Amino acid sequence: MARREPAVRWSGAVRTVFVDLAGPPTPRGRRAAAPTRLDELEYALASLPRVVPRREGAAAGPGLARPLLFESRQWTLELLAATDDAAVRVTLCAAPSDCRAFEGEDVGVVVSSLRVALAPDAPVPAEVDEPPPSDAVRRWLAGRAAAEDGAWTRAAYEFGVAAERDPGGIAVADRAGARAAGGAAGELDAWRAVDRSWPGDPRFVLPIAIAEGAAGDGDAADARLATLPVAAERGEEALAARVEMARRAGRLDATALRDWATAWPDATEPVRLQLAAALEAGDLDAAARFADQLAARGATDEAARLRVALDHERDRSRAPEVGRRDPLATVAAGRDALEEGDAGAALRQAERVLRRRPWHPDALALQVDALSRLGRHEEASAARRRLRWAEPGR
Repeated sequence: MARREPAVRWSGAVRTVFVDLAGPPTPRGRRAAAPTRLDELEYALASLPRVVPRREGAAAGPGLARPLLFESRQWTLELLAATDDAAVRVTLCAAPSDCRAFEGEDVGVVVSSLRVALAPDAPVPAEVDEPPPSDAVRRWLAGRAAAEDGAWTRAAYEFGVAAERDPGGIAVADRAGARAAGGAAGELDAWRAVDRSWPGDPRFVLPIAIAEGAAGDGDAADARLATLPVAAERGEEALAARVEMARRAGRLDATALRDWATAWPDATEPVRLQLAAALEAGDLDAAARFADQLAARGATDEAARLRVALDHERDRSRAPEVGRRDPLATVAAGRDALEEGDAGAALRQAERVLRRRPWHPDALALQVDALSRLGRHEEASAARRRLRWAEPGR
């Protein structure tokens, strides 16, 4: 598909800003709790352009799950105890020795000052000096709790109510993210609403492009990704997004998969997807090569299990051998011996097959039964483990 080059590319000043929030943790069951100052700070910061607040032990909201990391900056913000002069006090640090203090009568005033420090070139939201609506924050927290439980329909509903209470707040993006995660209709319309609120924001370029590609508008998705700096286009997140766009549109983009795997030699997910495509095409040799690549990238246990499955599949695909070399005939003879009470002869028949095909499931099952009949229970247990690897569920 031809790509449309954008009129203007991003400048290096456009970046994602991550802010790690330090303060009292919020209980998991926060849907029933009143918003804390830290909750209000997180909500207000997330509603700023380009800013991604993070809290230790908490998953990102669904709207902020796929920000671009290109040219990102890191900050740490700590909530301090209030004083008689200020209801909200924070310190913002770019490094342990580079901190500034901010304070004010409410969260809105403090966040207005923080915005200048975090993203001075970002557009100024009209409501930045207003405290976040308490009811919007409460419903947003309820949506976050539902999202953490994987209850995406409930999460999208709660985020939607929060967005009605505060149309300029981050719940607009979280509603779109919840729809995408839950596979709900209207995902692209929800992301387009996000794009209207935060046009060109690096936090949302990838999920919006994925939604456009999934909806069949590949030109729009390509044009959106083409606005990225060249280095960001080759980043793992953007390459993974191209693969996701194709997958959700019901096709395989082999070039994007290969680019992702080549550009990021430690990444395992593109190799898994290539292996799955090889299996779907019936190319067991290619699948074996991808299993080797998985092992080389550190997924050794997974690769070992895949090799067992591939060996088993090769056995099944070969034409049955004839005469005494036919493994099924040999196993059948072993079963006859076992029924006649000769477990030793049955074990020898099983081992005859296993010497040539160590993961043949029928021979392994015969070996398990023969060893159990002979009272060699530890060996039987080991054989049973191999059988479960060769044929899960057996």
